[in-house]
Amino acid sequence: MTIGHVTHRLSLRHAIISVLAAAVLGLVMTFASLAFDLAQERDRISATVAETGRAMLGPATRATFVLDPALAESIVVGLVNNGIFANARIYDDHGRVLAEVGGPSSAHVGLAGRLLLRDLHGIRVPLIVERPNPVSGALEKLVVGRLMADLDDGAILARLLDRAGTMLLFGLTQTLLLGVVLVVVYQFLLSRPILALAEDVRKVDPREPAATLLRVPRGHERTELGFLVGKTNALLRQFAATLRRGERIQDELRRERAHLDSIMESVIDAIITTNSDLRVQRINHAAVRLFGYEQAELRGLPMSHLFAPEDWSVVESAFRAASSDPSPEEGDHQEVTARDRDGRSIPVSIGVSRMKFASGRNFVCVVRDITARKLSKRRLAEALREAEEANRAKSQFLATMSHELRTPLNAIIGFSDMIRGELLGPVGVPAYREYARDISESGTHLLAIINDILDISKIEAGQARIEPEWLDAGQLIAGCVGLLQHQAEAAGVRVTQEVEPGCPALYADSRSLKQIVINLMSNAIKFTPSGGRVRISIGPGADGGVRIAVADTGIGIAEEDLARIWRPFEQVENALSRRKGGTGLGLPLVKRLADLHGAEITIESRLGEGTIVGIEFPCAAIPERGRGGALTVSGR
Repeated sequence: MTIGHVTHRLSLRHAIISVLAAAVLGLVMTFASLAFDLAQERDRISATVAETGRAMLGPATRATFVLDPALAESIVVGLVNNGIFANARIYDDHGRVLAEVGGPSSAHVGLAGRLLLRDLHGIRVPLIVERPNPVSGALEKLVVGRLMADLDDGAILARLLDRAGTMLLFGLTQTLLLGVVLVVVYQFLLSRPILALAEDVRKVDPREPAATLLRVPRGHERTELGFLVGKTNALLRQFAATLRRGERIQDELRRERAHLDSIMESVIDAIITTNSDLRVQRINHAAVRLFGYEQAELRGLPMSHLFAPEDWSVVESAFRAASSDPSPEEGDHQEVTARDRDGRSIPVSIGVSRMKFASGRNFVCVVRDITARKLSKRRLAEALREAEEANRAKSQFLATMSHELRTPLNAIIGFSDMIRGELLGPVGVPAYREYARDISESGTHLLAIINDILDISKIEAGQARIEPEWLDAGQLIAGCVGLLQHQAEAAGVRVTQEVEPGCPALYADSRSLKQIVINLMSNAIKFTPSGGRVRISIGPGADGGVRIAVADTGIGIAEEDLARIWRPFEQVENALSRRKGGTGLGLPLVKRLADLHGAEITIESRLGEGTIVGIEFPCAAIPERGRGGALTVSGR
């Protein structure tokens, strides 16, 4: 092989890349320096404008105060002669021009010029004198005129561009000189030594590589080329030694294969290797135990003989998948039925992968006996079914007991109300009326608990039904707030309601929605200390639905307790909850009623700060015929 054209040399390519990199870096540094210098120049011009304005403020004030046009003329002429102002004007206190010199800016600067001059402004200052008030004697400020001067944008821009052009020309010249130097350095210090080294490599005899060693190019004894020559000569010397080590490597490979065979035989899963025709090539002892064949009988046997005919298509598809994807994932295992030598069925899990380092398309199939796992799964399913039946029996029992208890409770509540109201005549002893009131309140409380238990039992037993209708949710919420107003006043809690504009009508079960609102608000009032606030709001939800939220400033719920408050009879333990009592059925009932409507319930709470419970009724629950503003929600 001969060396190609000079443009194909690696050293020249690297020289060009280095020159381009140096050019880009030089341009970047030049532009950075140019930007910094232009910023400094703008700062100097701004300082000059500010200093000139301060210097002219006094004389301009005197000229306007005494109405001296000559003095004013000399001031504006001096400003224009400064070289950075296009014009200058002095106005008296009536807005008349006292003196004016110059015209508009000398050039149209364009967009780039406006960017360069964006922070530069002319002079715009009022001329103020202080004199004593003839009445109070206090000093007061009097505006006697204005001094105005516009910058000469063209002159300033020319000044900036002249400086920028000088720096850019200097940077480009510097970059060009650097590129020329780099080309010369690469050509004489790298290209020639590499060509000489290539010639020495060409002379090396492959049969006796150590007989002709490479020479280190002059001046490169301590450079990378010298290091490369030294390593190459060492490689040539080691080549013969490598040939001698071949036999030792063969021995090591034999020992490694014996080690791998030992690992394969110690694995508890059956391992089968096959060729591209899916015939058995090699197996381990676990496969012999699983299928009942001798090793000699299994070798060459089609894999289809080891699996049930109805599952062979699944096994074959696993091999096809492994053929296209040699790295199967964990979830690629298939559950099929295997057949042993006697025809017995064995539930197994198989995983197939293609051998990466084998010639052709050879596969490894790992077969695991899952008889015990199948048995455990079946027992678990039976236990789950028994638990579900027990839960349904419990719900049926609670529903039956609740019905049996409601009849006597209604009688107790009714008769106690009659006694308290003295419907059949005076009771005589006032304490009896108090006792009757206590009996009525206790019975009502117990009846509410039984009703909650009955509702939850119906829902869990799958017997709960809802009858949705179009509701004015604002009116319904106002009614619930009225029912709970006495409880809120007794607890010293202020209750407010809010209906957001544009809230659509709600298609829901009226009774269930009342239960949801009353339970949430009752809980909020119960666990909010005196002086706190409870707010219920309704408004548009996501995707056209309706959102109802109840927020309070109560005791809050710890984050670790949020998951269990939805379970029946669960209560968060704290001082206020123990003092207030309760059965722990309110929130679970709210959750189940919301689920019946397909609504999503969320809760946010912080200890000592309060709780927000939101229920999002989906738009999907609103019939198409009802959309488009047929009903609206009132703000009562």
